Amino acid sequence: MKIKAVAALIAATAIIAGTANIAVGQGSKVRVDDVGRARVERFLVWSLEAPAAPGAVVSPETCQQESPRRDKVWFLPVFIASGTADVTCAVPARSDLVLNLGGTICLEDEVTPRDSLVECATQGEVDIPTVQTAIVDGKTTDEFATDATRVFTANLPADNGFGLPAGPRVAAYAGRNLLIQGLDKGEHTIRLIFRLPPSSEVQFDVDITYHVTVG
Repeated sequence: MKIKAVAALIAATAIIAGTANIAVGQGSKVRVDDVGRARVERFLVWSLEAPAAPGAVVSPETCQQESPRRDKVWFLPVFIASGTADVTCAVPARSDLVLNLGGTICLEDEVTPRDSLVECATQGEVDIPTVQTAIVDGKTTDEFATDATRVFTANLPADNGFGLPAGPRVAAYAGRNLLIQGLDKGEHTIRLIFRLPPSSEVQFDVDITYHVTVG
């Protein structure tokens, strides 16, 4: 995730409309769809409010159901630092998985007021090009949707990936996300690759492998 102002590392640019099918295994199709602004906000709040373990690349450590009322949707952990990581989790049959591929999050502070947070996050996606790839069971998809949230509030824990004091923080986000649907029962591998370009002043490379068992 990339932060502007007091903001962190997640980056992208490109608005993709509609859905796409990518082949995963013999006789099977996985549909990749847009996530939607409201769900992205819930997704980000879930990740930001989870305690971050020291040196962790992702937060939280494993997948989580969106809510008991939305038992079909599961969130995959979001990266909060550069590096490589493996995440293992199990989800019920016919589950949809939400994957964040990176973007820009802006947090309110003395430099970035509340009324400019959405503009800050959206501009961050334009200013900083990135390499972002999702590989589902060996098949690469480039069908990414860029979602810009409204202003939202997350209650940061004492151990958070930003090194900020605990408490409520107002933020906005723009970045790429995927809703992965139609995975067959069994073992699946989803790989996320995120890189800033070599010309960047700071290098930030992420390589995460999610091992998901669909029951």
